[in-house]
Amino acid sequence: MQGRNPKVNAGPEPDVRPKPNAVNVGQKPDTGPEPDVGPKPNAVNAGPEPDAGPELNAVNVGRSPMQ
Repeated sequence: MQGRNPKVNAGPEPDVRPKPNAVNVGQKPDTGPEPDVGPKPNAVNAGPEPDAGPELNAVNVGRSPMQ
C-alpha cells in the first residue's frame, strides 16, 4: 500500500529559485561607446585593382612553342 504523500519517491526537489548569471551580473566595466563602430575597409580590396583590364589566357597567348 502506498502512502498518501505524493512526494514519497519523487526525489530531491529541483532548485526553482532564479539564479544570477555570473557572466552578466552587475555593470560592464567598459560601458563607453565601441571605438570601432564604423565599417572597416577591406585591406585587400581598398584601392583600385592593378590589373583591371581583361585577363589573357596565358596558355593561348602568342604562338605555341610546339609549332
